[in-house]
Amino acid sequence: NSTMQVLVIGGTGTLGRQIAKNAIDAGHKVAAWLETKAASFLQEWGCELTRGNLLNKEDIEYALDGIDAVIDAATSRPDDPAAYYETDWDGKLNTI
Repeated sequence: NSTMQVLVIGGTGTLGRQIAKNAIDAGHKVAAWLETKAASFLQEWGCELTRGNLLNKEDIEYALDGIDAVIDAATSRPDDPAAYYETDWDGKLNTI
């Protein structure tokens, strides 16, 4: 069973934090991608924090350096309808 370097995009969200915790508990090294939220709890669990914007391809390239697996749990904010297209569409296309 080998250790992977896992990038969890949207690591502060309800789903993302559970994915990060489970990956850490399984013995993997986890980097959590954040945009704005504070995430000291992720650091306490052992996550490396990576900040960036899914609309910036250079941020994505930087975050992917040395990563074996990507799990994308990022979603738009319900109070920002424009984010549906940016985060949930453009951001996903950039990540792919």
